[in-house]
Amino acid sequence: MRSHMVAVMRFPSGEQGQRTWRHFAPLIFVALLVCFQNVVIGRNPLREGVSGSTATYFEQLRKRQLFGVAEGYAIRRLAHPLSDDQRIQLTLELSRTFSLHARYAEGDEQIDLWDRSQKLVEDLIQRYPNHHQKWMVAYQKAVISAEKGEYFRWLFELAPHRRRTRGQALNALSHAIHDLLDLEKNVTGKLQNNRSSGARRLALNTLLANVRYRLCQTYVERASLYPRSTTERLDSLIDAESRLRKLAGGHEDAELTWRSKLLLAELNRLRGRLEEAKNQLLQWSRQNPSHRFQEQLAATLVRVQLDEQEADWSDANTTIADHHRKFNQLNAELQFLRMRVLLSGWLIAEQEKQAALATDLMRQLERSQQKIDQTIGGYWSARAALLMESIHETRKYGADLVPIVRRANALFHEKKTEEAVRTFAEAMQQAGKSNRPAVAAELGYTAGSITLQSGEFEQAVKVFAQVARQFPHEENGQAAHLMWAYCLGQIFNRTKSTADLQSYSNALTEHRSQYYGQNTWSEATWMLAQLQEARRQWADSLQLYRSLPESFSRRSAADLAIVRCYESLIQQQRDRQLPTVAVVRSATRTLPEILQRFPTPPRLLSETEAEISVRFARIVLASAKPNFADADRYLSRAINDGRQQIAREESETDEVRFWKDLIRSATQLRIVSLAGQDQFDEAARLLEAISAASVADVLSVLVGLNRMASGGETSVQRSLGLLQLKISDRIRRDTLPAEQRLQLDRIRANAFVATDQPLQAIALLEQLHRQQPKDTVLLQLLAKTLSKCQTAVCIQKRQLYWRKLESIQKPGSQEWHRAHLELIDAAVEANDLPQARKLLGISKLLYPDLGGSELKQQYLRWERQLQNGQH
Repeated sequence: MRSHMVAVMRFPSGEQGQRTWRHFAPLIFVALLVCFQNVVIGRNPLREGVSGSTATYFEQLRKRQLFGVAEGYAIRRLAHPLSDDQRIQLTLELSRTFSLHARYAEGDEQIDLWDRSQKLVEDLIQRYPNHHQKWMVAYQKAVISAEKGEYFRWLFELAPHRRRTRGQALNALSHAIHDLLDLEKNVTGKLQNNRSSGARRLALNTLLANVRYRLCQTYVERASLYPRSTTERLDSLIDAESRLRKLAGGHEDAELTWRSKLLLAELNRLRGRLEEAKNQLLQWSRQNPSHRFQEQLAATLVRVQLDEQEADWSDANTTIADHHRKFNQLNAELQFLRMRVLLSGWLIAEQEKQAALATDLMRQLERSQQKIDQTIGGYWSARAALLMESIHETRKYGADLVPIVRRANALFHEKKTEEAVRTFAEAMQQAGKSNRPAVAAELGYTAGSITLQSGEFEQAVKVFAQVARQFPHEENGQAAHLMWAYCLGQIFNRTKSTADLQSYSNALTEHRSQYYGQNTWSEATWMLAQLQEARRQWADSLQLYRSLPESFSRRSAADLAIVRCYESLIQQQRDRQLPTVAVVRSATRTLPEILQRFPTPPRLLSETEAEISVRFARIVLASAKPNFADADRYLSRAINDGRQQIAREESETDEVRFWKDLIRSATQLRIVSLAGQDQFDEAARLLEAISAASVADVLSVLVGLNRMASGGETSVQRSLGLLQLKISDRIRRDTLPAEQRLQLDRIRANAFVATDQPLQAIALLEQLHRQQPKDTVLLQLLAKTLSKCQTAVCIQKRQLYWRKLESIQKPGSQEWHRAHLELIDAAVEANDLPQARKLLGISKLLYPDLGGSELKQQYLRWERQLQNGQH
């Protein structure tokens, strides 16, 4: 039993990142590139023996993200003879390109690019262990790890709930620190042992300064990944500080000096030395650095001021305003920091109940986010969106619940499901105690969804039931009630026990009663209708499907289910040998209302609409007085629309296969509808057209005609029988496999019966009976056909076969009584009235109820006739 749900499971979005992460992941790398350019890209400290034009060429290609061009050029050049200096230079440029390219890739491609970048430098180290450029190679090896660490730190900053990226960042940064420390030691030793001057010594000094800066930067990166006041954070910052103070005291015009000053201020901020950091930044800003460094100074100062004055955002706001007045613009980071400043003001306004100010600040926040999203995009747009989500989160849950909800989100994304569920449940209870029922219901519903996703249906039942019981009037309480029922259904699907079936059915019935007219009532009705249909309770299922409103999201599927239920009810009546008139009449009154909603040409029918049309036509043709013209109209349109749908496709898709099967079924039915309108030539043409296809298709059509003919009028049965014989005569029986030969023989036997050729039918049926002696349907047809032959041999055989049928039925069952009545009829036909009376007496003696009211009437008729001597 399957079920579809409108009620959707709710999982933590990481309101701290999940949805925003998916939206911005392809974009953040452009912003990452801009930030990395200020650190390493385009600022290689080593130019000894390197062609400036070659380095610039690669830098420009990387800047424009033309990685394929750069990689292809380097690979082609490396395939030709080169000097050692040239080979090392090109290999390093290729390694840098692979490393940067990796930041724009994902999954296996990203891993492969970083591996290739790493392998290139490792091969150089092995191939040129004593080359004068070996320090440059070693530096590149360390830089690859550092850049990987920076990349993963930025990703962790975007989505803190993705704890794996923090581990990746720490691992890469630790590798970089190890390599940089080794390189610092080796280069320092080289300089101490080599007192010579000149270009190479200058290059080594430049390298050492850049190694130390890069080492400091990596320490600070690593420190930012640890929580405040932890030993690991403090140790990393201490390791960086002494080196960084020396670098910050370098020549004032040097770019490395300014970058070191900025990093030193950031280090002091992370250590909590906010006053020192602020004084440094203010002092350096008066030294007229370049515009780019002034932007970075302002951004760092704002971060310090926000840390320093959480309850007073005016200083940070002034810094941003002054920078904007001076330069008439704010870069991406400053625009984002302005949002943080506005957020600080909004929080204060909320706490102090300054509604007008809070509303104004919120509007400014929303406008700022929109501007960043529209004009900047990438990483800063993602950060801005996350900031706004955190604001909405605070407004939604309140300051007391936000930490719990965030912890629950983090646990969920770390796949710690049980802990996440417990934490969400804790948040639900706290929200309930503080009289926030809507929030509590949502948190409880989320906990249930997580449990359900894990396949823990029994536990999910408990969680959803608790939510539904505690918060029945909340939207999520209502949804939880439905999900409680759904989980009970999943348990029943697994156990198939009567008790679980009853629990599931009762839960759906309760939901329909408790939430009548609400959003989830239709969904519960749909689920209960599907359950009843699966249980073959077609009358109940039909009533439920029909009760669904026109606006129901799966209205077409419900319409198809209605037709399906009518067909099943009709077949059930036939199987019980009961009249089908009432069911067919109900169907032919109800279903046209569905068909009236279908689109008019030239718009084509959908798959569901076409299937409904064909199924309805089958019901029409099975009625006592079929409207052949109506049925033909529905079938013709389904066939024509199906052919147009197939023509739209270029290959054999599932949709094409569906339409082909539907056209095949509709064509079989159309042969009946044409024959019923006395259009026998057209019916024969269709059947002959089918005969041009494979034998299997022809047999399938003929079998379908058998089923249709069995419920139709005598004239239609005869016409179809003649068509069947005409087509089957053209099939070479001796070329068919055994199974298809039997199928063909049965078709011809039925056709002989339909065309009033009992002797041919009997001969063929007896042959089939010898081949399939246990086939009771075949045996019953043979016994019934023998009643049309009045010879003594036929009468004797008829008695024989009905006796066989009686013996294999359960004594006293309706099937047994039907066979017994046929034996009485055969005895009367043989003029053996004593045997007929004996058979009648046996049935009355053994089974006084005579198989029920309908069969009892037949027994009474025979009793009256035999008493009067009539037959």
